[in-house]
Amino acid sequence: MDDTNTKLKNEEKDRLEEELTAVSDHRSALPDLPDLPDLPGHHSGGSWLPGLILVLIGLIFLAANLWEFQLDNWWALFILIPAFGNFNNAYEKYRRTGRLTRGARSSLGWGVFFVILSAAFLFNISWNFLWPILLILLGIGFIINR
Repeated sequence: MDDTNTKLKNEEKDRLEEELTAVSDHRSALPDLPDLPDLPGHHSGGSWLPGLILVLIGLIFLAANLWEFQLDNWWALFILIPAFGNFNNAYEKYRRTGRLTRGARSSLGWGVFFVILSAAFLFNISWNFLWPILLILLGIGFIINR
């Protein structure tokens, strides 16, 4: 009985070794696959946007402390988040196509709008001064997109 078990174990071991060899042979016969390009919107490294936002907000607070100007509307810094999101979007569209497409220009325009809006709140810029500038920029955007 012991010989039968040993014989069966050896046969099973030989069969498994043959299967493993066959799998190894098949695996080595497979061609090397090329690296796939990044999908649109997919970044292989992390996004630089959160770091840039933190650096800019820190610089603004540092400037407020160094030059002792009052930052009453500090909450307007959060308006910069969609601004830099739009700038990032415009950059990614430009990087994908190699030119400033309509979508990239649109994202760039929205980014500029949010920066101006944030600056207006941060530095207490009068709306009497600001709304004509916004109209001019909107008109330029329409002319460029035509």
